[in-house]
Amino acid sequence: MKRWILAVCLAGAAWGAKDYVMRPEEQEVIYPKLTFNPEESRQALAQGTCSLRGSAFERASRGFLQADKPHQYPPQGSKIYLFPYTPYTREVVHLFKEYDPVRTEKSTETLMAEAELKSLTGRGIPEILPRKRPDVHPEFPKIWKSAKVGPKGQFAFEGLKPGRYYLQSMTYMVGRDISGHRQVGEETQETYWSTGDTTYETRPIWAEKSTTMYHKVELVAVVDLTAGENRSIELDEDWKNFDAP
Repeated sequence: MKRWILAVCLAGAAWGAKDYVMRPEEQEVIYPKLTFNPEESRQALAQGTCSLRGSAFERASRGFLQADKPHQYPPQGSKIYLFPYTPYTREVVHLFKEYDPVRTEKSTETLMAEAELKSLTGRGIPEILPRKRPDVHPEFPKIWKSAKVGPKGQFAFEGLKPGRYYLQSMTYMVGRDISGHRQVGEETQETYWSTGDTTYETRPIWAEKSTTMYHKVELVAVVDLTAGENRSIELDEDWKNFDAP
């Protein structure tokens, strides 16, 4: 019942926001200044003698006196993509960093309410989009290699040429548990005095509340390989924190 009420509230928010949230067709499209050379990228992905292995996981923040959180891996069977880090790729990465949509955390209840809202109305909450949206050469997203993620985030690329590469995981959801206290009621204590007077003291009743907040994670890295190198890495840098070279 609470989720349904939240879905109704979200529906009102979505209706009220429709005139204020920019739609994709209203965004200004920004194109890279450099020209994409498909053959250059294909040659960079030709057979070589290098290998790249690694483990992909979300690098959880460590707060003061906070216990280490377990790694949260990408879903097993999802993919890690590898692109040649050409000057064109570098410009594309920087453009998408500059015009990255706002990413927010959502609770389990909110995600379920949004799903219910979508099932009822066929639409969800409008996404907050930047004023400008990058676009790329149509061949660019077609030239890559991929590796599947194992149960502990492991992946491997074999037969790579020496060079610089851009790695990117599929987007996945990561949850973090939050515990706190909230007031759930009040209790009144009566005190009877010898004078015949009665006083009342009201105290709040607190209860522990736990919830899980979810946010999107996309793991990225730029890696250099030298001739014949067999390299191992940890792919643990989230896109929002990534400082592209």
